[in-house]
Amino acid sequence: MIESEGGEATYAHCDATSSSDIGEMVKVAVDTYGGLDIFVNSAGIYRGGGRMHELSIDDVQACWNVVVKGSWFGCQQAISHLLLRG
Repeated sequence: MIESEGGEATYAHCDATSSSDIGEMVKVAVDTYGGLDIFVNSAGIYRGGGRMHELSIDDVQACWNVVVKGSWFGCQQAISHLLLRG
C-alpha cells in the first residue's frame, strides 16, 4: 500500500528485546537509505488486560524488557548514526 501511493518501505525483522536485532534493523535502514535522520521507539506488549495487582512477575519482566530495555537498546543503536547526521 505504501508503494502503491508512491512511497518507499523496507522491512527488517526485529525483536525489540534484542540489542543485536535492533542494531541490524538500524544497519538495514542506514544501508538502504544512506543514513538515519529519525528513530522511533514504538514497541509495546499486551499481557492479557490484567489489572496491576493481577500481573505476574513474568508479565512485569516482559513489559520491562520490551518497553524500557527495548527503548534503551534502540537509543544505543541509533544515536551514533543520528550524531553523524548532526
